[in-house]
Amino acid sequence: MLVFNRKLRTNKIRDNNRISAANTSKFTRNVETGKFMSLLAE
Repeated sequence: MLVFNRKLRTNKIRDNNRISAANTSKFTRNVETGKFMSLLAE
């Protein structure tokens, strides 16, 4: 049971890392798009 709980915890951590990585890439993409748009506006 203890091993199972530990495995569950590591899976949760891995999922959180994946989610934060996705959020980071989404954020960078938005920033890049913003830069591009401001370049177009000038």
